[in-house]
Amino acid sequence: MTDDALGPALPTEGLSAEDAAVFERVWRRVMAGREQEQTALVPAGQPPAPPAPVGQTDGLLERLRIHTAGWRDTQALARKAGGSMARVLGGMAADERRQLARLAAAWYIVTGQRWRPEAGSSAPVPDLMEGLRQKYLHLQAAARTLEQSAQVGEDAFGGLYADLAAHSREHAGVILRLLEQMQM
Repeated sequence: MTDDALGPALPTEGLSAEDAAVFERVWRRVMAGREQEQTALVPAGQPPAPPAPVGQTDGLLERLRIHTAGWRDTQALARKAGGSMARVLGGMAADERRQLARLAAAWYIVTGQRWRPEAGSSAPVPDLMEGLRQKYLHLQAAARTLEQSAQVGEDAFGGLYADLAAHSREHAGVILRLLEQMQM
């Protein structure tokens, strides 16, 4: 690719050919979206929406990806489990889907673009106990990260991140109780 086609040279040095190709495809989509935003017509009498603050969408996009992976992992655990544990995990997956919808709404507010999860699925769950252990650790780490993001002063999303952190902590507690029940 030339500098003219994509703007400044892309930072693909050190990436595998496959990763570089993925980066370039995503970069083209992002840049095409920005061009469309700049040329979009604004209804008469309505000022154009201000652009999202630099860096604000990066953290939000990362949260969307992490929550999507967590939601898919919980669905996989629910399929692996049986009985009441499957129902508990299914309810948790439904709650995670609702939280994902909240993040997607924030994404739309900031960017004006609808966000959809990328196609894919979670890795198969070979062992339910290990899957629950990994889910617990993931939820604890997610809660810490969300709490830090809320405290850093992200004005637009501080409250949302704090609420999501509380949900992560609550879900970690549920997972811990499930593991405790499996030990008896």
